[in-house]
Amino acid sequence: MTIYTPSQADKKPAQDAQEPEVVTDTEPLTGEKKEKEAFEAVIVNNQYNDGRAILLRARRRSAFMHMLLALIILGVLALGAIGSVVLYRHLNKKVGSQVYAGRCGNEFFDVTYHETSMRLDDEVQKDYVDEDIAVYPEANYEELHTPRFDEVQETFVLHDFVVNYTALIDHKQRRCFITTIRNNILRPDDFVIQVQQRTPFGSILQTVVIRENYVMVIPDHFNPPFGKRIYEACFRYETYRLELYVNGVMKRSALGMTEKHGLGEQVGVYAVFTNNATHQQLYKIQVYEPMQLP
Repeated sequence: MTIYTPSQADKKPAQDAQEPEVVTDTEPLTGEKKEKEAFEAVIVNNQYNDGRAILLRARRRSAFMHMLLALIILGVLALGAIGSVVLYRHLNKKVGSQVYAGRCGNEFFDVTYHETSMRLDDEVQKDYVDEDIAVYPEANYEELHTPRFDEVQETFVLHDFVVNYTALIDHKQRRCFITTIRNNILRPDDFVIQVQQRTPFGSILQTVVIRENYVMVIPDHFNPPFGKRIYEACFRYETYRLELYVNGVMKRSALGMTEKHGLGEQVGVYAVFTNNATHQQLYKIQVYEPMQLP
């Protein structure tokens, strides 16, 4: 009799036997977990840095806007200050420095000029020149301008009645010639009276021509005797004093002295009008270099 013994493989597993555990989790079993954590940290760090960059840019824009606003405010204040100064000067000039300005037409006939220039004929009956006038009665001075005509250079004239001097300014030669004001030069107050009385100003005046010779000399002093206005007009130029020359004698009217001089080379001829509406005169001032006589 044969006894059959089942093999170990044929044995049924016990019901209470534990089955082997099956790992179903997909969690990496290597260093991939650490790499994932590092990657997530990098993302968080980048987001933090981006936030800081955005915040810094916002702060920079804010600082720039504050600076721009400050510059705009300063510019507005500066423009306001400049405008106030200009307005004050304009109003102050209107109130305190009234000016009478205009142009005077003068008809004249200079026989000497036409004889020497060989222009004396029947067709030339009279000459004409305009004079620009600016009179300041409160400041007590006058500014005059005549263009070039005949043998006369363009002339700028400053009459300062405060110090009683006249300056003839030649901008082309950069020279100033100073002399005392003539007694027949119309003063600013008298000029205003003529304008208010509507005397012939604005019409063409018949003018008498007078020629005079002057010798130019270097003054001993400049600023103190000639006044502030003449100094400001002439301090950049060569400045000379004019002395009247009559019959070989140079008369120093201010000093009451006379000296014998001859006439040297002619420097120029300049025009000075008396601006008297009822009796207009044109002085042609012929300026010469001095020549000492033995």
